Amino acid sequence: MKKRRMFSVLMAAAVTTGLLSGCGSKSPQQAPSAAAASGTEKAATQAPAAPGETKEASEASMYQVTEPVSIEYWYNGSVNEEFYNKLAEDFNSSQELITVTPVCVGDYGAIGEKITAAQAAGTGLPGLCLMSVDRIMVYMESGVCEPLDPYCQEYGVDTSDFIDAFVNGGTYNDVTYAFPHGVSVATFYINREALAKVGLDTFPSTWDEFKTWCKDVYEKTGKTAYTCACMQNNILYNFAYNWGGLLVKEDGTTGFDSETLKQYIREMKELVDAGYVEWSLEGVEAVGNKFLNQDTMCINVSCTDYGNYVDNDFEVGLAWNYTAEHGISSVAGSWMFIPSGQDQMSKNAAFVFAQYLSSADVNLEWAKFSSYLATHKSTITDDAKMADIYEALPEMKMVYENSDNYIEKIKTPYFSKAMKPFMEAINQIILEGADFDETWNGMLEEVNYILAGN
Repeated sequence: MKKRRMFSVLMAAAVTTGLLSGCGSKSPQQAPSAAAASGTEKAATQAPAAPGETKEASEASMYQVTEPVSIEYWYNGSVNEEFYNKLAEDFNSSQELITVTPVCVGDYGAIGEKITAAQAAGTGLPGLCLMSVDRIMVYMESGVCEPLDPYCQEYGVDTSDFIDAFVNGGTYNDVTYAFPHGVSVATFYINREALAKVGLDTFPSTWDEFKTWCKDVYEKTGKTAYTCACMQNNILYNFAYNWGGLLVKEDGTTGFDSETLKQYIREMKELVDAGYVEWSLEGVEAVGNKFLNQDTMCINVSCTDYGNYVDNDFEVGLAWNYTAEHGISSVAGSWMFIPSGQDQMSKNAAFVFAQYLSSADVNLEWAKFSSYLATHKSTITDDAKMADIYEALPEMKMVYENSDNYIEKIKTPYFSKAMKPFMEAINQIILEGADFDETWNGMLEEVNYILAGN
């Protein structure tokens, strides 16, 4: 459960004043270049698109809200009820035609089941819906999500103020389908206080330094140096990418057959076998408890968990990924989309509300409340705006300073399915001592079979 803060919406007139960031076409990269991964290659952004019509014609557009309409906003996490109820109240009172009702559906799996059923029945769909990045890749590819570019053109909004990886995460084949909302990246957590006592509180910046650091931490503290939550897609995806192992290459086959990636796995197994590192099959909560109980000196989980860890009896530090080939962290979390099966007036209303929810000011309040990342460049580069976040979560500044090293996941509807055999193969090699070449080659064959659409 995230650490919560008092919520106060600062911009009741955000919809009418146009303080909104929306969408524009971006090109998702099937195999991001090394420059993109290191943050040196910026994603292109569109200039704001004028509607290109007279005021009278625009008012008659199919994308305008011209009559009273009520929509539901489906979200996950009952702890967010306070935020969304207040948000909807302020939004509803800021204009006269749209009424939004927030509905907590459950986890992303429950939301997905309800969306599928409602799409099939042709009734009962929400106006706007949150969905995790892995599932929304499938939705964008399969037509569940409404394309948003025509709405962006109508309302004259663009994505130039969104952090590049966040807006790119909501595009597919150069079409925008979703806006970022509850987004995060993985980072390392260290027990700064305990490590400072033995002179090891400077986190390694290279893989070779990391191997030495793990050995020294274990020998000087008697505790596990690092516990890996190895059942987390995003953690293993980051490891693979940072070591030159793309899930999908330009030719559509997997790039996990990477010598640097394979060497990394072999050396990680050596650290596990020596007792310096724990390769844990436990969930994030259990791994986090080991960290809080000081049974391990370092973990690698979502940056949003920082709010859970700061209020304990030792000083928590954050550190960016040690540098391998790239030094990136891929974006996880949720994006908001409009179901394509909804009626047009409801879609229009949902888009207006989506702009409101994704606006810089509302999003900043959401980041303060939830510990998810603020999504706008103009926000994270303004120390005055970020002051409340940095006061409560001081080491988040390091995470935001690495925003050029965030990347979107490679776009494929087979992401989760293809990652499963990859994770299983690594676990068999590290934990069970399975034959490396036989296990790895079998994994490559299975991943390629999945990526071929099987």
